[in-house]
Amino acid sequence: AASDVYKRQAQDPPGTHQAQDPPAFVVAGASSGFALLCYLRRRNATRPSLSDTVSLADGLQMRTRDGCTEPDQDLKELHAEISRVMASSFAGSNQAFNWAVGPRWAMLPDGPGMVERQAAREKLIGYFLDWTLESQLIRGTGALLYLRNKDGKVGGCVIMERHPGTNGWLGWCCEVLVQLQTMLCVGFPPCVRGDLKDDAVMKRMDAMGARMREYHHTHAPGPHLYVAVVAVDPKSQGQGICSKIMQAVNKIADKAQIPCFLETDSEFNRAVYRRYGYDVTEDQELRCRDDGDGGVVQLCAMVRPTQEEIAK
Repeated sequence: AASDVYKRQAQDPPGTHQAQDPPAFVVAGASSGFALLCYLRRRNATRPSLSDTVSLADGLQMRTRDGCTEPDQDLKELHAEISRVMASSFAGSNQAFNWAVGPRWAMLPDGPGMVERQAAREKLIGYFLDWTLESQLIRGTGALLYLRNKDGKVGGCVIMERHPGTNGWLGWCCEVLVQLQTMLCVGFPPCVRGDLKDDAVMKRMDAMGARMREYHHTHAPGPHLYVAVVAVDPKSQGQGICSKIMQAVNKIADKAQIPCFLETDSEFNRAVYRRYGYDVTEDQELRCRDDGDGGVVQLCAMVRPTQEEIAK
């Protein structure tokens, strides 16, 4: 058999013989290995830091993959408290999540079943916010910045990431690994099985996620500070918590000399972020193609330029 190969090669005119492509499994293995190396490198990349940037005297604390600045803090209890704050904050007036959970779990006036419905809303919305927190910590470049209120409880928080920018298909491969690890931490969404099963919720969340990734890719292609979640406990509003944590975010970005990026929905939220230097860069209606309820919500991208860009 080997001699037959040599004979055929000898009979081929010079320059016509082409090298065979490597087997598909070799290409897939090499690509997966390279993507894994990029993933591990990103986990060890520069993280947001409070060091020499934000005074801890103001009560601000930070949680990263390496630990927490608050001494003797039980991380499991902290995550549970953060989860409660985010869920109660977003389960009320957040238009994007109101659209995502749909009419089945819409807020209703006081009446029979109102408490159970609100609990279901907070469980659904809380899951996706918990997913955001865990995935940012898993990436290694993410961080949780939080502030306690006058009663010593967490009054507000920000989930942010020192994002490296667009990474093409390798970035996509890294994200797949992050999503798989996050799934192991938080489990399956409550809307895919059990009493809260609702396929429409998952479809709308997928549509919102796709729009957010599109905004992110378009308006923050380079290194930046991604402000993924800003949440203030409704019971802690009016205590200046939002102002302190947003000013801290700005200081962290200014020290790193990178812009900030976020997505938001309502005009009220846009007005809040404008006070901290953000400008709307794109604003579109968000619909779900397979949504039988025909709902729609406004979702916009906002960017805070670097101090150097503002000075120009």
